[in-house]
Amino acid sequence: MSSQLPPTDPVLVGCVIRPRGIIGEVIVEPLSDHPSRFEAGAELWLDENCMTVAESRHDKGRWILLFDGLTSRDAAEELRGGELVVDASALPPLDDDRYYFHDLVGCCLEDSRGTCLGMVTGVVPGIPGWLEIDHEGKSALIPMVRAFLREVDLAAKRIVLDPPTGLLEASGLADKVGDSEGVDSEGVAGAGTPEDGVESSNRVEVDAV
Repeated sequence: MSSQLPPTDPVLVGCVIRPRGIIGEVIVEPLSDHPSRFEAGAELWLDENCMTVAESRHDKGRWILLFDGLTSRDAAEELRGGELVVDASALPPLDDDRYYFHDLVGCCLEDSRGTCLGMVTGVVPGIPGWLEIDHEGKSALIPMVRAFLREVDLAAKRIVLDPPTGLLEASGLADKVGDSEGVDSEGVAGAGTPEDGVESSNRVEVDAV
């Protein structure tokens, strides 16, 4: 049993799908890119309980875990649907232009005049990644490309967009601010074409935990 206190800034890294077998194993859907999160000896929090991984193996994109102290299917059944978290302070720092999903969610997407275009509600991983924006109850996607993401201020929870011509119209955000000045869109990806024309040096990358 860990002597650590429950996370004060929890970050979701996996979800318990269901029990497996009769010895207490569970199947976990990972929300982390780091296998070490689920290796034997790793500690994960579920509600107020610190769970130590006793055994683990990867299977078809999911993890099969056996936690210390779980010895029956009935005990494992109680974890069904549970969310496995770690504290954000345990995450390693990232290089410039790399961001964790959870840090971006809740940021306000602004134009260069400070008008809020919508709130970031999710991140779609890829090259480039895409920000999911809630705009007056409607969803929009904005590619994370350095050429027109002028500033990402995590402390202030704001992302400043300098959009290429046509991006706001394609994403459905144009009615929020009207015609906006932006950079020439030639050579960068527009909405709906996430990879065409985007050089690797121009990408802003996001990381799972």
